[in-house]
Amino acid sequence: MSVEEELMNDQDVMIQLPWTVPQQPLYMTNILVDPKTQKIPLNIQHSTDTTAISSFALSVIIALILGGLATWLAYWYGRKSFQLTEMSFKTVVEEIKASQQSAMDLNARLFEQQQVLQAEKEKFEREKSVTDRFRNAAEMFIVDIELFLSSVTLLHLSHIQFQFSEQVEIGSYEHEVTAGINKKFDQLFESRSKLLFSALEMEENTYDDIDQAISETIKLAASVKNRLVRGREGLMGDIEKCKRAINQNKWMFKKILAKKAA
Repeated sequence: MSVEEELMNDQDVMIQLPWTVPQQPLYMTNILVDPKTQKIPLNIQHSTDTTAISSFALSVIIALILGGLATWLAYWYGRKSFQLTEMSFKTVVEEIKASQQSAMDLNARLFEQQQVLQAEKEKFEREKSVTDRFRNAAEMFIVDIELFLSSVTLLHLSHIQFQFSEQVEIGSYEHEVTAGINKKFDQLFESRSKLLFSALEMEENTYDDIDQAISETIKLAASVKNRLVRGREGLMGDIEKCKRAINQNKWMFKKILAKKAA
């Protein structure tokens, strides 16, 4: 009995149990032998190994391509990132430079403004100092000439019957009174010099007017002094003229100070 017949008999006698897998049909493989060479011909043209090798080689090529592409992309993105970082750094540097330049310009402008303000402050202080000196000199001149007139008036009213003379004995009462009047009159010239100097210091165009006005007032004061010792007729009239001149001086000084303060 051949092998095939034995297999068929065995298949017929197998017990079919309900839990067993149904019997599957058998497949038979026939191997053909070359009758001339008595060898089994093998065809490896389309073998599994060749396909696997081809697939591996293809996968390697694809992997190399993808790896190269990934490397190029990484390089490209890295380079772009470096360029962006460099641009950002340059931008920050330029902003810092611009900020520093702006700060330097601002400091320079502030320094210039401080210099201007300091110069204006010094100028104001100088002008204020000059104005204060003029005010003080004008007030002193008015005080001295009014004090002189008051002394002459009191002396005249208290010595109506007394005759003063130009020639007086040293040490006498007449000499003492006359010396006091002359001292007050001499003080007017000192006050006049200080007032004219302060007026010139202010660089006012009214210097000549001031000089002329106070000189006229001193002339009237000299006339009052002379009338006291040379005959007191008309003395009170000269005193009134001198007072009017003093009031004109006051008005002029006030006008100059108001103009200076404006």
